[in-house]
Order: sequence, then C-alpha cells, then structure tokens
Amino acid sequence: MIQKIAVLYDSTDHSDIIQEIDGKSNELMKGHGGSDVYLYVEARTLKPEDALSSLNIAIENDERCGWSDLSKGAGGTYVYLECERNASDHRITEVRLLRSSEKSDIDYVRSRGYDGMTGDICDGRGGDYVYLIWKTTRLR
Repeated sequence: MIQKIAVLYDSTDHSDIIQEIDGKSNELMKGHGGSDVYLYVEARTLKPEDALSSLNIAIENDERCGWSDLSKGAGGTYVYLECERNASDHRITEVRLLRSSEKSDIDYVRSRGYDGMTGDICDGRGGDYVYLIWKTTRLR
C-alpha cells in the first residue's frame, strides 16, 4: 500500500516516478513551461492505518507555505496534491497518471481497471487533461 507520494522537480532518474498509463509523458505540466514536475511514490507500507485512502488536487490563487507546487514556474494558479488517510475501508495500492486530449470521468477510469481519480491537474491551462488514477484494496 502507498504511504507517501512526493514531488520531484527536474529529474526523471528516480526509480519510483509515477508513470502514465498509456506510456505518454509523465511530466505533469508538459507544454505549460516552468519546471519539469514529476510525482513519485516515496514510501510504501504494510500497515493499513498508514496507507493513503484518497488523493485530491487543489488549485488555488495563493501559495501554500511548505507545500510543493505541481505547476512550479508555469505561472497562473498553484496546484497542490492533497493525500488523505481517512476512515474509508479502501487503501491505495497503485497510482498512475492519465493524460488525455479529452476530459475523462470515473466510468472511463473504472473501465481501465482503476478505482479512483483526481480532478484535472492542468485545469484551466489548456492542452492535455492530466489526472492521477489509482487502484485500491479493501480492508474488510
């Protein structure tokens, strides 16, 4: 199960970079300028209470002190990944990116064998739609 996802700037040499499901670019803001931004799985766990249960994208006008901006250097709004651990009986076991020229929804994600998805990481920027999608395991 996944315990922590982290942001990596300007490097693709990390072994646990989250890959795009169809082999497309895994650089989050590709085509939007700024830094090369990647996500990677920083920690895994066998303890359900430490595992992530959900992921969300927050797009804001103001910078969050101490948070890593997924749109670093691209200008415009700030984009943050919020990782949750809640009382849900599901825990995330695998995460991928979904990059598409068309908007996607949960039905499409489920048809690809995944259980959840974030909102569009590049919302309002034009170009590709980019989502984090994930598989879960049920605890009970």
